[in-house]
Amino acid sequence: MRRKIFFWSLIIFTCVMATSMYAGKVELTTYYPAPYGEYNQLSANKQTYASDKVQPGTSGRIRLEPQAGDPSVTDAGGIWASGIAKIGEIAYSTLKQGLVIWDGTAWASAGGTGNGQICFTRNTTSSNPNCNNVCDPSTETLQAKLGFFGECSQYVTSGTTTLNGPVAFPPGNYGNFPSPCGVFTNYGNINAQADRVVVGYSCLCCKN
Repeated sequence: MRRKIFFWSLIIFTCVMATSMYAGKVELTTYYPAPYGEYNQLSANKQTYASDKVQPGTSGRIRLEPQAGDPSVTDAGGIWASGIAKIGEIAYSTLKQGLVIWDGTAWASAGGTGNGQICFTRNTTSSNPNCNNVCDPSTETLQAKLGFFGECSQYVTSGTTTLNGPVAFPPGNYGNFPSPCGVFTNYGNINAQADRVVVGYSCLCCKN
């Protein structure tokens, strides 16, 4: 009887010691959501598609990492190579200063005014209504004069007391004074006249 008790005690002691001697530490890392997978719906305040992981400046935006080089050169390898591009891919080109999309044969502008043009606005001062020397003559062409922009205010006709304003108005070809600020407003026994200050002119420049 004593031999049986000693035998089983030895077995149990051996198992316990073996477990303590060979027990290792196992760490399990899980991700939610998983880094790879398909999702029916994904919601985020901010998203970035970039190797540098720089997040957008505020919620409600998506950031694409700016890509250097010439999107029109697709046969020299690199990030614009036709061999790695898939139809529908969108990227931000620092050279074109805008979005480009791969249509299957070339990177075309995702914005602008046709023929793959990249266009954007440049503002000038109130003394330059004709947009002279606003666009870079070596790489850009003046496409259109978008008109002046500035601020509207309302003043009491008998003095300079401001009732409303200044309120900014967007670029446009508004015509003669005082449009787009109106003429005057009758506040009972007080008349107020509208006034505008032209801050500058807006010009549409397109890449050659």
